[in-house]
Amino acid sequence: MELLNESLQWLQNAAFVVVAIWALLRWRRRRDEASRWLAATFASLGAVVLVSAVLDLLPDTAVSGFIERGLVAVLVVFPYLLLRFADAFEPFPARSRRILGVAVLGLAVTGLLIRVPGPGETRTVLFAVFAGLVVLTWVSVLPLVGLRFWRAGQQQPTVSRRRLRLLSVGTVSLTLAIVLAGLVPTRTETVSLVTTLFALGAAATFLLGFAPPSGLRRLWRQSEEEALHAAALGLMTTTTEDEVATALIPHLRKVVAARGVALVHRGRLLGAEGVTAREAAAAVHYDESGALQCRLSEGAIHVWTDTYTPFFGDDEVSLFERVGLLADLALDRAGLLASERASRAALEHANAELETFVYSASHDLKSPLIAMLGYVDLLIEEHRDQLGEEGRWYVDRMATNGRYMESLIRDLLELSRVGRMQTSPDRVELAPLLADVAHEVTEQHPGLQVDLQALPVLEVNAVRVRQLFTNLLENAARHGGDEVRVTVVAEHDVEEPGDAVVVVSDDGPGVAEPYRELVFGLFERLTANTPGTGIGLAICRKILESIGGRIWLGDPDGGAEFRLRFPPETVIAGASGTTDGNETTEEVHA
Repeated sequence: MELLNESLQWLQNAAFVVVAIWALLRWRRRRDEASRWLAATFASLGAVVLVSAVLDLLPDTAVSGFIERGLVAVLVVFPYLLLRFADAFEPFPARSRRILGVAVLGLAVTGLLIRVPGPGETRTVLFAVFAGLVVLTWVSVLPLVGLRFWRAGQQQPTVSRRRLRLLSVGTVSLTLAIVLAGLVPTRTETVSLVTTLFALGAAATFLLGFAPPSGLRRLWRQSEEEALHAAALGLMTTTTEDEVATALIPHLRKVVAARGVALVHRGRLLGAEGVTAREAAAAVHYDESGALQCRLSEGAIHVWTDTYTPFFGDDEVSLFERVGLLADLALDRAGLLASERASRAALEHANAELETFVYSASHDLKSPLIAMLGYVDLLIEEHRDQLGEEGRWYVDRMATNGRYMESLIRDLLELSRVGRMQTSPDRVELAPLLADVAHEVTEQHPGLQVDLQALPVLEVNAVRVRQLFTNLLENAARHGGDEVRVTVVAEHDVEEPGDAVVVVSDDGPGVAEPYRELVFGLFERLTANTPGTGIGLAICRKILESIGGRIWLGDPDGGAEFRLRFPPETVIAGASGTTDGNETTEEVHA
């Protein structure tokens, strides 16, 4: 029993010394009021433990007796110091604190003057009264401080709450140890063991309350980690700054158990909960608002907590900063999305205005041009012989350029109509449609030959698709020379399964690499003497883009290769005209 008691006392002393060292290091690092009182409280207790251990090894002398009385005086002061530590977070009534300070000071002075009975000596009445007053002080103060810690933990996040409640248990356990040591007159081995166990329990709970191991902290803050994970998931789905605030603030209040939270971005209050109008205004202007702040790249998150959080909530502050990083990323993304939406809206507005202008201008130009061409035709029919050879040449040039301008206006009107006139899609089998288009085009261009291979069935606007392939075949006929062969075939798309890719290729001169994107622009023609207005391929691109597809020039060994991608929602069936895996081919020529 004696050996066990001694071993436990050594553990107890070691634990109190560790707590004292931790408190001193904390004060050295933070230098705030709470850390100062904490260092004074447990440094004094640690000094008592160390000096007592040394005194047990020294002979009894007058000096050792004085030191022993000094240790008693320090023990008398301990409850007051612990109360001042608690007072740094939530002040006690000032008058009660002063009365307690005077009483403790009187007891400490008495402790320096009164003789402490040695082991086996009978206590004097004076010392018994003194010991009773000391125990009364401990019993009056320590449970009050313990109750304060316990109640403060109720509104705290998990880690802070459990730390405060461990401190509460530690104060009660230490009180019981002092009661046994001060009031039980006979120091039996059992009493000593129980006293030591209470003191050891107090030391262990103080140590865990002030400096819990990292593994224990992680276990405690599991619920806050889940809240952080929920906040991260919520932020990942946000697309606007207001959505970021809506997703962030409730989870953040749970993470740090905050009274209030305010999110400020670019000088604007995005959202707030649990704050007054005055606090919100201070947060917007970054004035002193009494809140914890997490600075963002263009704003800050303000969190109003109680006075215990900065001291006991290191983990929560760390989580708060992690949430701030996530919020910063989410706000940056929301800003980019907002900028993209604004740019897209501006572009769509500009395109709409441009289309309206083209439509209006083309329509307004068409009437006077038709009138002018009518007068030119009358002039040629009724006065051709009177004009002379040079006059007839000028009039013919006027008619030719007028017809060209009419074609330009007609194509511009057609371009402006694409996308403006919404019609319901039709079931279109490309094979018969292209055969009909090929017959029409070859009547105008006898040197054109068209080979049609297996083609898909689409759900598109039949008029626009007919216009699309008409422009492509006419483009091949104009640029291919006297004889040109065009092949139209569907291919399997490896990159985008479900899409339909139709390839229109010819054996003409082709398009050089630098011009393969340029040819889709307005009024772009590779050679000035080539017939056409330079709008046909622009119409083709706009038709495909209006249904979510695209057109581009491939890179064949010879000739030109236009590749048309139709999106999956327009594809009813793959390449048609297939029987037993053998593709059918139709040749169309004049």
